[in-house]
Amino acid sequence: MVQDTSKLQALVGGPLSEGLIAVAHNQPEDGVDFLGQYLLNWVARKEAEAATATADAQRAAAATRDADRLKIGEAKAAAAAAAVEAANSTEEELFLFLASSIDVDAMSQRVVDRLSADLGAGCYIGRKGEGTAGDEPVQQIDYLYADEENKFIVGESLQSAPAGAEGPDLAGKGMTWKIWEEVPEPDPDAPPVPPSPKEVHCENVMRDPKASFFKFGRIGSYFAALCSFQSSLHADAPEEIVMAPAEDGKEPEPVDFSKPVDLVIGADTMGKMGKKFSAADMAKVHLYAAKLSAGLTRAERSIFEQGVEDRKKQAAENAKLLSAVVDNSEAIAAELAAMEGLTDEQKALKEQQLKLKAAATQLEALREKLTELERYRVPPKPDAVAVLKAALYILKYSKKQLGGDKEDWNQMRRLFNSEFFNRMRECDPTKVSKGIQSYQKVANIKTLLEGKDSGSLNQKSVVYGALFDWCTTYCAAKEIFVEQQKTD
Repeated sequence: MVQDTSKLQALVGGPLSEGLIAVAHNQPEDGVDFLGQYLLNWVARKEAEAATATADAQRAAAATRDADRLKIGEAKAAAAAAAVEAANSTEEELFLFLASSIDVDAMSQRVVDRLSADLGAGCYIGRKGEGTAGDEPVQQIDYLYADEENKFIVGESLQSAPAGAEGPDLAGKGMTWKIWEEVPEPDPDAPPVPPSPKEVHCENVMRDPKASFFKFGRIGSYFAALCSFQSSLHADAPEEIVMAPAEDGKEPEPVDFSKPVDLVIGADTMGKMGKKFSAADMAKVHLYAAKLSAGLTRAERSIFEQGVEDRKKQAAENAKLLSAVVDNSEAIAAELAAMEGLTDEQKALKEQQLKLKAAATQLEALREKLTELERYRVPPKPDAVAVLKAALYILKYSKKQLGGDKEDWNQMRRLFNSEFFNRMRECDPTKVSKGIQSYQKVANIKTLLEGKDSGSLNQKSVVYGALFDWCTTYCAAKEIFVEQQKTD
């Protein structure tokens, strides 16, 4: 009975109290009837308020959807406008841009958009790199740029056949790999002939068993040309410009530390009414490949030289940041000491959670420095890249987002934004992870962190040291949590 009364009070206490106040205030002749009508009207008012709130929420959600659609539409319109602008610019303007710009992304994208318009074909650029098929290392082409119609290919990879594969094993591995086929040595007794350009041409991809499609195949032609350049933006680049010793009274020159990079400019006419590439079309692709090659070689060297000056400024700023780093170990020990009733296992987990929270707070304080990574065109040294990869994998970024099996700094650097910090705030080592990839597991994370320490990383950047501390603490907390789950 008492329980029923409590429930009744919880259900009608509010409206009944309001009704009794209204009765006392209005002094009606029939108080009971007045109270009954008041309660009925109260229900109707609440239903109307709920309906209004629902309608308001629906309108707000619709407005949000419309805003999102508008943003997506604006982004597509901007991309389409950029493609039209690139297509409408003269060839001379494009070549001048390639010879003067240091925006390597815009250089490649404008070549793709211009070729797409000139050839009436789909165009894209891929970079030859390394990957894995199962546990076997293979070479692959990672597609980085594409015209508007073929954006779906960006981020995809085309793998070569495994070592020693012959015949049918090559099917589906992509005809583009013909570009790197060994050319037999010319007959020394025969008249000299100019080297043939590195290219692949297929008049009908539906008839070639080596054709590989990312969506579905359609009748059309395919052409691809090699675009090689000398990259100055790689992990083995020196910290400063190194001059070679002067010889024979000549002025000393900078040491060439660049590495060759192979790009492929591809084009297809699938879905274009069987259009075929003419000799002039193929010559234009080779011309644009040569112009892009020279432009990228020059631009990356300029970016490196600018980076040398930037690193000097960063080193001085990093020393100031390093002196301001706070040691939280005593505060954490005091907080643990104040906790009572915890088992040793619970206390061990709690300690790592407190350290993880302190490391995350430190990274929030370094937010501006961490997001600056997006502007660094020269990749960090391998030990720093390994720590950055570990942090991204902990936060469930995929290999594809990092640029593939062999990470691409040009893609990876773009991930250190507000989304990175959103994921970090939600990261909890005591949550059971489902559907994670093998490279995102603690064992692989620890392999990436092996042999490194925050002290040496701090000398490069306090950001790398802070991320290393956060990663190692996360791994420790996760392992303790997993062991507790097994025990329970």
